[in-house]
Amino acid sequence: MTKYTLDEGVAKAVEVMQQSYINLYKDRADDNPSRKEFASEQVAKFIDTTRVEKGRNYVKVAADGSVKFFIVAKPTKGFKVGDILKAASWRAPATNFARGNVCEGEFNLTWTGVIY
Repeated sequence: MTKYTLDEGVAKAVEVMQQSYINLYKDRADDNPSRKEFASEQVAKFIDTTRVEKGRNYVKVAADGSVKFFIVAKPTKGFKVGDILKAASWRAPATNFARGNVCEGEFNLTWTGVIY
Protein backbone atom coordinates (compact mmCIF):
# COMPACT_ATOMS: atom_id res chain seq x y z
CA MET A 1 0.00 0.00 0.00
CA THR A 2 1.61 3.24 -1.14
CA LYS A 3 0.85 6.36 0.88
CA TYR A 4 3.37 8.66 -0.79
CA THR A 5 5.20 9.03 -4.07
CA LEU A 6 8.97 8.76 -3.81
CA ASP A 7 9.39 12.55 -3.83
CA GLU A 8 6.68 13.02 -1.19
CA GLY A 9 8.21 10.29 0.98
CA VAL A 10 11.69 11.79 0.72
CA ALA A 11 10.31 15.22 1.66
CA LYS A 12 8.47 13.70 4.65
CA ALA A 13 11.59 11.84 5.81
CA VAL A 14 13.68 15.03 5.60
CA GLU A 15 10.97 16.90 7.50
CA VAL A 16 10.98 14.27 10.27
CA MET A 17 14.80 14.40 10.47
CA GLN A 18 14.84 18.21 10.68
CA GLN A 19 12.04 18.28 13.25
CA SER A 20 14.06 15.90 15.41
CA TYR A 21 16.95 18.38 15.36
CA ILE A 22 14.63 21.28 16.16
CA ASN A 23 13.24 19.34 19.13
CA LEU A 24 16.77 18.59 20.35
CA TYR A 25 17.56 22.28 20.62
CA LYS A 26 14.10 23.28 21.80
CA ASP A 27 14.69 21.13 24.87
CA ARG A 28 18.08 22.77 25.50
CA ALA A 29 17.03 26.39 24.99
CA ASP A 30 15.46 27.51 28.23
CA ASP A 31 14.72 31.13 29.09
CA ASN A 32 18.36 32.12 28.72
CA PRO A 33 18.55 34.46 25.68
CA SER A 34 22.08 33.41 24.71
CA ARG A 35 21.06 29.73 24.66
CA LYS A 36 18.02 30.55 22.53
CA GLU A 37 20.20 32.46 20.09
CA PHE A 38 22.73 29.62 19.92
CA ALA A 39 19.93 27.07 19.43
CA SER A 40 18.42 29.14 16.62
CA GLU A 41 21.80 29.40 14.89
CA GLN A 42 22.41 25.65 15.14
CA VAL A 43 18.96 24.77 13.82
CA ALA A 44 19.34 27.21 10.92
CA LYS A 45 22.76 25.73 10.09
CA PHE A 46 21.41 22.16 10.13
CA ILE A 47 18.48 23.04 7.90
CA ASP A 48 20.68 25.08 5.52
CA THR A 49 23.16 22.21 5.14
CA THR A 50 20.51 19.55 4.48
CA ARG A 51 21.00 18.16 0.99
CA VAL A 52 19.00 15.67 -1.03
CA GLU A 53 21.01 14.27 -3.93
CA LYS A 54 19.24 12.06 -6.45
CA GLY A 55 21.43 9.43 -8.06
CA ARG A 56 20.70 6.67 -10.52
CA ASN A 57 19.72 4.08 -7.89
CA TYR A 58 19.56 5.95 -4.59
CA VAL A 59 18.61 9.27 -3.07
CA LYS A 60 21.24 10.44 -0.58
CA VAL A 61 20.18 12.61 2.37
CA ALA A 62 23.01 14.49 4.05
CA ALA A 63 23.17 17.29 6.59
CA ASP A 64 25.83 19.06 8.59
CA GLY A 65 28.64 17.31 6.72
CA SER A 66 27.50 13.70 7.02
CA VAL A 67 25.23 11.30 5.19
CA LYS A 68 22.16 10.52 7.27
CA PHE A 69 20.58 7.80 5.10
CA PHE A 70 19.88 6.60 1.58
CA ILE A 71 16.53 5.91 -0.07
CA VAL A 72 16.14 3.42 -2.91
CA ALA A 73 15.06 5.28 -6.08
CA LYS A 74 15.11 2.32 -8.47
CA PRO A 75 14.51 -1.33 -7.52
CA THR A 76 17.97 -2.78 -7.00
CA LYS A 77 19.74 -5.51 -4.99
CA GLY A 78 16.44 -6.91 -3.73
CA PHE A 79 15.13 -3.57 -2.44
CA LYS A 80 11.99 -1.77 -3.56
CA VAL A 81 11.49 1.92 -4.28
CA GLY A 82 11.33 3.95 -1.07
CA ASP A 83 13.29 1.56 1.15
CA ILE A 84 15.49 3.38 3.66
CA LEU A 85 19.09 2.21 4.02
CA LYS A 86 21.75 3.25 6.50
CA ALA A 87 24.87 4.86 5.11
CA ALA A 88 27.92 2.61 4.82
CA SER A 89 30.02 5.50 3.53
CA TRP A 90 29.61 8.90 1.93
CA ARG A 91 28.94 7.27 -1.44
CA ALA A 92 27.22 3.98 -0.64
CA PRO A 93 24.39 2.60 1.47
CA ALA A 94 24.55 -0.45 3.71
CA THR A 95 22.66 -3.07 1.72
CA ASN A 96 22.08 -5.63 4.45
CA PHE A 97 18.38 -4.79 5.05
CA ALA A 98 15.87 -1.96 4.74
CA ARG A 99 15.05 0.15 7.78
CA GLY A 100 11.61 1.22 6.60
CA ASN A 101 10.01 2.63 3.50
CA VAL A 102 9.22 6.29 2.84
CA CYS A 103 6.52 5.48 0.27
CA GLU A 104 4.63 3.43 2.83
CA GLY A 105 5.19 6.00 5.60
CA GLU A 106 7.07 3.44 7.70
CA PHE A 107 10.24 4.92 9.07
CA ASN A 108 11.88 5.85 12.34
CA LEU A 109 14.37 8.67 11.85
CA THR A 110 16.14 11.20 14.01
CA TRP A 111 18.55 13.97 13.14
CA THR A 112 21.38 11.43 13.28
CA GLY A 113 19.73 9.23 10.65
CA VAL A 114 18.05 5.84 10.90
CA ILE A 115 17.36 4.67 14.46
CA TYR A 116 17.73 0.91 13.99
